[in-house]
Amino acid sequence: MKLIADAGSTKIEWAVIKDCGQNPIIFTTPGLNPALVAADSLADEFALRLSVTLTDNDNIDRCYYYGAGCLPHIIPNVERALGSLLPGAEVHAYSDLLGAARSVFPTGSGIACILGTGSNSAVIADGELVDNIPPLGYILGDEGSGSALGKRLIGDMLKRLLPPCLWDEWQATTGCDYAGLVEAVYRRPEANKFLASQTRFIREHIDVPGMREMVVEEFGRFLDRNVLRYPDARHLPIGFVGSLAEVFRTELEAAATDRGLRIDKIITRPLQGLIEYHTTH
Repeated sequence: MKLIADAGSTKIEWAVIKDCGQNPIIFTTPGLNPALVAADSLADEFALRLSVTLTDNDNIDRCYYYGAGCLPHIIPNVERALGSLLPGAEVHAYSDLLGAARSVFPTGSGIACILGTGSNSAVIADGELVDNIPPLGYILGDEGSGSALGKRLIGDMLKRLLPPCLWDEWQATTGCDYAGLVEAVYRRPEANKFLASQTRFIREHIDVPGMREMVVEEFGRFLDRNVLRYPDARHLPIGFVGSLAEVFRTELEAAATDRGLRIDKIITRPLQGLIEYHTTH
């Protein structure tokens, strides 16, 4: 049997594939970022997540774990921790970027993109990453991400590029005034998550004059700086992973069309594509 994980800091979606032709068993556990956990504690953390749901540990012969925080120097820790819980199993850990890429393009080649709190992109060919433009995080990069959209929203409201009444409505909706905004962005940790949380307000006010154009422009910046830099961008299918791409599909497709790019697919949950990939590989 195969065990597949699509892991984020908030939640992990697992799938157990038994025999070909049988539907996989899918379950969800709390998330985990192994980069933030001591190496000698990882096995205990995974045990807490798997012991209740997974009862056929001895029958798992292969495990494929795709996760946030799976940096090159962290991957061996993840593989050792899972291997200690799955005796005899062949365990492989990979980055969440490779998971996203394999989920949108289980076969063939394409450009896989992530639009979440942050953003990322890579060229994939036959299941392997062959090129990647670094995302650089929400201060230097992450164009088109939730944090970038939140930053644009707040900046455009306060710079009077959006209708003045919108700032008053934002304060009433969030319970946050200018002083609270400065506190959240410059003094509290995880400012990127605070900024990304503003996408709900954007979605609810997408028809406000200037709002849709702002979103299209920000997605255009992502495509210009992270997709069109790949030499064959206009000749490769492009896939997106993340709820942001689905929620703002119309605006994303408009930005792509303006640049002569073809979006092949948009998916919110990578697990299904990973099941397909590992069923055929």
